[in-house]
Amino acid sequence: MKPRKRLVFCFTLLAVFAANLSHAAEPDVAYQKKITYDIRKKGNDSYYSTSDIKEQYLFLSERSIRNTQFYIYEHYFEKISNLKVKFRNKLLKKDYISTGLIDYKDIFISDTKFHKINLPDDIKQGDIAVISYKQEFEDIAFLPIEIIPNIDSVKAYDLIFNHPENIRIDFEIISSRESTDYNIDRTHPRKTTLSFNPFNYQKPLFYYPYNDFQAAILIKITDNGRAVTPHNPEDFLNWYGSLVDLTPRFNVSPEDPLGVEIKKAQSPLEKLKIIHEYVQKNIRYIADYRYSNAYTPREPSFTFKNNYGDCKDRAYLISAIAKFYGIDVDMALVNTEPFPPFKGLHVTEFNHVICAYNDGRQMLYFDPTAKYCEFGNLPEGVIGKQAFILNREKPRFEVIPAPNFNPSMEIDISGDLSRPENCSAVVVLRNNYFHDAIYSETELTGVEQKNILSKMVSLNLYRIILDDFQQIKKENNSLTLRAKADLSNFIISSTTKKYIPKTAFLMINKEILDRKKDDYLVQLESRNYIKMKIDLDISGYEADVEEFVLGKEGSTFFSSSTLKGDTNRLSILYNYQQSEKQLNFEKKEGILKFCDEYLTSKKEMFIMRSKE
Repeated sequence: MKPRKRLVFCFTLLAVFAANLSHAAEPDVAYQKKITYDIRKKGNDSYYSTSDIKEQYLFLSERSIRNTQFYIYEHYFEKISNLKVKFRNKLLKKDYISTGLIDYKDIFISDTKFHKINLPDDIKQGDIAVISYKQEFEDIAFLPIEIIPNIDSVKAYDLIFNHPENIRIDFEIISSRESTDYNIDRTHPRKTTLSFNPFNYQKPLFYYPYNDFQAAILIKITDNGRAVTPHNPEDFLNWYGSLVDLTPRFNVSPEDPLGVEIKKAQSPLEKLKIIHEYVQKNIRYIADYRYSNAYTPREPSFTFKNNYGDCKDRAYLISAIAKFYGIDVDMALVNTEPFPPFKGLHVTEFNHVICAYNDGRQMLYFDPTAKYCEFGNLPEGVIGKQAFILNREKPRFEVIPAPNFNPSMEIDISGDLSRPENCSAVVVLRNNYFHDAIYSETELTGVEQKNILSKMVSLNLYRIILDDFQQIKKENNSLTLRAKADLSNFIISSTTKKYIPKTAFLMINKEILDRKKDDYLVQLESRNYIKMKIDLDISGYEADVEEFVLGKEGSTFFSSSTLKGDTNRLSILYNYQQSEKQLNFEKKEGILKFCDEYLTSKKEMFIMRSKE
């Protein structure tokens, strides 16, 4: 399954009200934000910070005045106080503000609060709402990444820092599209101001991961050149390592069933497989995100004894057990969601933790939270992502490679050309399709389970219907199914000829071709590798041996071909490979060229002619 869970370091970026606003040709809302930070010394070598935030909304349209509810989120490490709302230049009573705890689907218990603001129902065009509050940070490392949301019209966005003279404030600024116009003012030795010019709403692009923001700002603070906020790998590791022992060891008793199994294993990989599968199957996913548990794991002994934890607890437990057996497994921080590609590190940059192991030849990654993913493989959501390896000797970023690129789906259909509606199929599922199938088998029943399998397979196929799936064989990394196949809408008939499409897969949406107009990267949801063979009895017909090829192997590639068997049989072979998800520059040009050619080849047919 594609990971959809925000499992760790899961903090909402404070583009606070963006979800409530509509977008139109003319702006609905004019938005302004001003944040004033006070940086002060705390002890000899550390600093702390507070901030005063002021946001203003000018309602410009009839559509905008329907948005009467707004939310502000408060995490353990950034306390909010003195929340006030001015409407028509008058302070609203506290009755207009309510507070509660957020109920996350993937988090059993959390102390993250929401503050809901209900504006009066009689909002009119031209009304102004001003929301102000104070934030106090548990640690200056939690100074947030500022996100300028892609909403209607951002009229002003200012960051002001009051700080000692020995402090320098720098910024890493990521623009979602064109370069962002801004000004940094350091005229006063104790004040730094970052001001942005107005932004207009940018229309979302298909297959683009950064539609939701205009710009993102990572704040970097130094004291006479010494890092105050931890943004390079060594500083971040030292900061996080001050909160968590990064070389944990946990002794599993030799009499414990896990200890007995590990003792039987000969190689480090065999031992890791046993440890991984034990944690994966026996440690229930329960996330308690109160206090520092939001970003630091519990002690391995607690997780092992109580048989529950979230992704960082599981990864930490595996690291601790493996180290006891002399195997150096590190935790690796990743983000399964699109995130601004900063060079610097920040604790909120990550939402998931997996394991990393160097076997002397290559890095091996495994994810004990992916319940249905076999050891040696990975869920699609982390493949191709950057991982930050929490290794004491060499903290670093690495791109997570695909563990393998075997076909994720192989379909073998056989039947008779005269009865295309009555064919049979054998389907082999691997990788993300295998994980989804095991999920449906374990978590679902009856019609719901069969519908999932049917949709999973048929949604990839052009006018081919597979249903009534029956399991033939289940192995560690694959599932083999038998199914009924209906080709009656796929094979086209005329008086003397039969036609079979040369392009049989539905993997491309024509909207992707709109991306020819820009220079930004293309982000696909997943890699894919599908093979299909259709073997038919074509008695009374004849066909030529042909091959049809688009793209190139190792990148985006498709081929189909016909192959003659005995006198009356014909095999049609299809092969589609998309090995990468994020494509830029030449790779983007290649995928768009491929998609254009594939979509314009829909009318290309293999032809079978009647012998009569």
